[in-house]
Amino acid sequence: MIIQTGQKKTISIRVRVTPNQYERILAKAQSKGNLDVSQFIRYLALQRDVKFETRFNDMYKILKRLEKKVEVVADFVSREREGLLI
Repeated sequence: MIIQTGQKKTISIRVRVTPNQYERILAKAQSKGNLDVSQFIRYLALQRDVKFETRFNDMYKILKRLEKKVEVVADFVSREREGLLI
């Protein structure tokens, strides 16, 4: 992989693939809605991170809600054992 940098607003990354791999990448890019190869590679590299972060944050929120419910149940059980509940 070669990365070229400079005063440009974009950076070019060159990746070596076989002709067969290129055709597969091109076909997948076109099946995503007329994306060219560069757009498709950016989508794969960047969008999937966003999806992972979104899913991770959703799971974290669910775990926090479950934690609160567990605390309520634990408090109830504690009070019941102490005979504070009738």
